[in-house]
Amino acid sequence: QCVERLERSQTVYLFGLGSSLLVARDMYLKLLRVNKPCVICDDWHAQLLQARNIRGCDLALIVSYSGLTEEMIVCAREARLREAPVITISRFEQSPRLADCKLYVSAKELLVRTAATASRISQLNMIDILYTAYVHKRYDECMEQFRKTHIAKSEGPDENQNVL
Repeated sequence: QCVERLERSQTVYLFGLGSSLLVARDMYLKLLRVNKPCVICDDWHAQLLQARNIRGCDLALIVSYSGLTEEMIVCAREARLREAPVITISRFEQSPRLADCKLYVSAKELLVRTAATASRISQLNMIDILYTAYVHKRYDECMEQFRKTHIAKSEGPDENQNVL
């Protein structure tokens, strides 16, 4: 269902804060690679505006390890009010009931943590699974896009320029 909703959506709106935003940004870069229209903002107020501008033909993909981040719950409610499908990536125990599709991660990490290592890796893994399933479903089109969007190392700086 998640892949079908992703496939049918006109634009994917990505939401997250903190380390979950990094996970959402990873999906953003993947979707750019296959020319799937997508939007992400680092600022929560801009994310709220996105949620208020979303349409029923779009998709909200919300990443929140706890599933309890108030700002993400607000964005999910706003998207639901506009009849946009909502996919959430969160841990199983306390995920809110605002999503059409729920993808659960099982990282055993405290909600108060010093570094979001296990949770971020499990969320990135879920993003990879969702993206791979999408590419598999649209294989020929995506392979063409991969060829088109490939950035060769030779496209980098001139030999006479400083390099890293």
